[in-house]
Amino acid sequence: MTAQVSEILFYKGEEYQITSEPLTEFLKNSTKSFNWTHTGCWRGYIGTWKIQDNKLFLIKLEGNSEDGSADLEYLFPNQKEVFANWFSGQLIVPQGEMIKYIHRGHFSIYEKDIIFTFLNGIIIKQIIKDNQTEQVVEISFNEVLDKNIKEKINKLSLIELIEMFNNALKTFPEINYNECRKILLEEPNKLYTKLSLKNWDSSDKELLFISILKGLNIYYFVVSDMKSMPIGGFNSVMNAINGEDFVYVNNKSIKWFPKTIKNKLINEGVNFEDLTPKIKKSSFSNNDDYDYYSQNWLAEAAGTDDPETMNDVYWNLD
Repeated sequence: MTAQVSEILFYKGEEYQITSEPLTEFLKNSTKSFNWTHTGCWRGYIGTWKIQDNKLFLIKLEGNSEDGSADLEYLFPNQKEVFANWFSGQLIVPQGEMIKYIHRGHFSIYEKDIIFTFLNGIIIKQIIKDNQTEQVVEISFNEVLDKNIKEKINKLSLIELIEMFNNALKTFPEINYNECRKILLEEPNKLYTKLSLKNWDSSDKELLFISILKGLNIYYFVVSDMKSMPIGGFNSVMNAINGEDFVYVNNKSIKWFPKTIKNKLINEGVNFEDLTPKIKKSSFSNNDDYDYYSQNWLAEAAGTDDPETMNDVYWNLD
């Protein structure tokens, strides 16, 4: 059999290819079927799935039936997404580079596989398998993915950060995007500081907006697990980009801002809680403790003063 096109999985806003076909069990008990149109997709359809609250949902279907093209409506009339309670088994998410191509089904081998085990559509176990060493480790995919998402967000440009948040907002079918973009933060607001931008030049404002949007995206995708969207904070940034002479800054996020922005905020008279002086133990070392009172503690823990590496190390401290 020719190598087969993969199903698609969305999890926390990220897209993955999966080498499993969760719809197969449902179709065994269905009177409806699909027709193949090319040898790279013998099953005749491509399903798009999402994991939310440890449950698997079918959210999109593209295929061909005897009557022509077929979508989600073909199998599940009047439903925008379907909880896959029929699925019990493994869902495999390949990771890394392909190390061996096999011209058959989903048999090509990648560096690692993240394997979810489902019972009636609910995750009951997660493991990661290293296909080069055969080592199998039970994991929390949430932790692995959260780390990957934070790394991705911290590398994004201003435009990319806006697009990431915008795309997440547009995935809510029950809300009107244009109406959401009108939501403003109420005053007074204990969580946010209203910051005048009259003394900020364009380069400083761009760095400030990037810092704010990184915090908003990390909060939504990681901290709240996509359950609480800080739309008011996002709208504040967008309005400032479009000419408003102020922006709202979440007080708790300032401690993660670049030093140049923190200094600018201090000069503007903004009070904020900086990184709390305390000892944190590094998971990269069994012996060393790093003191926040030391100016170079994070660089010492990371072994470098590269900002992205230090950020990665910080999020892996216990």
